Amino acid sequence: MVDSYGGNLLASRAIYPSRYYPYLILLIVTKILYCFALYLSYDVTKVLHIVHFVFFIKVGSSILLTFLQKPFSVGGRLPKQIWIRIGRHAVVGSLLSVFWIFGLTLCGPLRTLLLYEHSDLVVIAGASALFTHSSTPSKFRGAVFFLLAVLGTFLFDHDDLEHHKNDQFGTHQHTSLLSHMFEHLTSLTGVSDHKGGVILLFVTLCINVGYSSASKKLSVDVGGTKRLHALSTLCSAVLLLPWALFVFFTRESLLMSSWSVVFPLLIITIIFVLNYYVDAVCVTRLDQSRSSRFGAMATFVAALALNFLWNHPFVNHLTSIAHLDKVITIDHVFSGGVAFSFVLFMFATNILSTPIRGGSRGSFIGYSAAGLPLYSFTGDTLHRTSHSMMLIAKNGLRQILEESDSRRIFYFLCINLSFTFVELAYGVWTNSLGLISDGFHMLFDCSALVMGLYAAIMSHWKPTRIFSYGFDRVEILSGFMNGVFLHVLADTLGSVGVIVSTLLIENFGWKIADPLCSVFIAFLIFISVIPLVKETSLILLLRTPEELQKHLAVTLRKVTSLFKEIGVGNITVQVEKEAFFQHMSGLGVSMNQVYEMTKKIKGLNYDHTAMFIKAI
Repeated sequence: MVDSYGGNLLASRAIYPSRYYPYLILLIVTKILYCFALYLSYDVTKVLHIVHFVFFIKVGSSILLTFLQKPFSVGGRLPKQIWIRIGRHAVVGSLLSVFWIFGLTLCGPLRTLLLYEHSDLVVIAGASALFTHSSTPSKFRGAVFFLLAVLGTFLFDHDDLEHHKNDQFGTHQHTSLLSHMFEHLTSLTGVSDHKGGVILLFVTLCINVGYSSASKKLSVDVGGTKRLHALSTLCSAVLLLPWALFVFFTRESLLMSSWSVVFPLLIITIIFVLNYYVDAVCVTRLDQSRSSRFGAMATFVAALALNFLWNHPFVNHLTSIAHLDKVITIDHVFSGGVAFSFVLFMFATNILSTPIRGGSRGSFIGYSAAGLPLYSFTGDTLHRTSHSMMLIAKNGLRQILEESDSRRIFYFLCINLSFTFVELAYGVWTNSLGLISDGFHMLFDCSALVMGLYAAIMSHWKPTRIFSYGFDRVEILSGFMNGVFLHVLADTLGSVGVIVSTLLIENFGWKIADPLCSVFIAFLIFISVIPLVKETSLILLLRTPEELQKHLAVTLRKVTSLFKEIGVGNITVQVEKEAFFQHMSGLGVSMNQVYEMTKKIKGLNYDHTAMFIKAI
């Protein structure tokens, strides 16, 4: 009774104390400003080389961080070995920043925010769900959603390929060794620069997760995460200085005046530093899972809203930079692939950032007739009975291959699916609408086969509280399975008939081959349908199964021979499960008899759950 009004009643609803609301609001507002800064950065990189952009951001950030953190005066003196590690940390951080901004110029701000702005918690949880066995099915689903979102951005996102072919890398000031190497790689692989940018951002995200893990270890020796960040940013600015000077003296800039980008760079730098501090505060106050979840969702929603508002005349007037009128264009437009990825990223972030709920203790409800305590296990405890998707698929495949009918349908399904994807791929390759439509037709036929196989698996399920007699009656759906099989077989034979008749007409001029093949296929289908209709009708009429007829006759003769002159009338035969028979056989017997019966059962091919006497 106490638990009825306890915390388990509202376990599925997120209720946060009022002290969390200011930090949530601060986090959401900061993420909106961060998205604004990234959109502004995308426009600035159209007239400013990405090395110069990263260099100026590092310089501005190092000044602010040095003023706020005072890394040289606060904390102990760092030895030379630690400075070398900080230098390596700065080199990797600088390269990641350059790759990140380079991916921004290739994919645009919306896709960059969707692909790159994920916390380490989300990425690590997804990787653990895919490559380890310690995760839950919900985490595995989140990881699959995350991968599908990345693939959706890569495969289904609209990209104006012809425009990039004519003027590749022409709208941004980053024509350098990096861009030439990237262009060479994309030309070798045959993908556009946009799709290459998607790959670059995803790889950079994965490397950044390892970089952050190494930073946590180094921060312990340096004296804190913020001190390490300040020193590493300062070292990055120093390391980028020679590269920035080389680009300055060897590349021509589109800027009429260098002062035209000072104000936007200042705004971007302040917002980036503010975002770093707000993230650090929210991780401490809200915990990492909440901060990751709400921060990522606020970023995605703000990025999507800015994508529609950024080119509005009023916003364009507020964010315009001098001498950018001829450079700023409407590119990287919104597409169905982005919408698909946006939805999946939202689901994946919510699932992967949610902590795994621990087990709950049972609620005491009373005593049994024998005086033993009784407990009720609800809520989180029931979640531990779930299995992974791989285990479910493995068990389902084993059950399918055990039966000859389901095994035959499964093999036919694999062949049909293979031909379906070949037909779809070749139809897309040759722009053949007929092949594509026929491929989707076969795909839906395959889905019908999957439903039939699912019915075959259900017939082996154990009884539940709702279906206390089990799922054996699902075997009646065998008629449905056979009908589905014949339906797909008819389509397949039709395709084969078309191919055969076409070959006969082209090679021998037998124009009558087409109707002959059609009549022959119809005759085969008709012959196959007659047994199906007969069997289904007998099942619906509740006729005694044919496989039991001989056994029933033998049993009736034995029974009548026992009663002899008395006779037997109105016989009713009830078929029970083998487990019920074993249960009744075990009543009132000695332990030696139970042992002998168990040894006999083990010699038979029963299910492992039936290889012992279940009740005595």
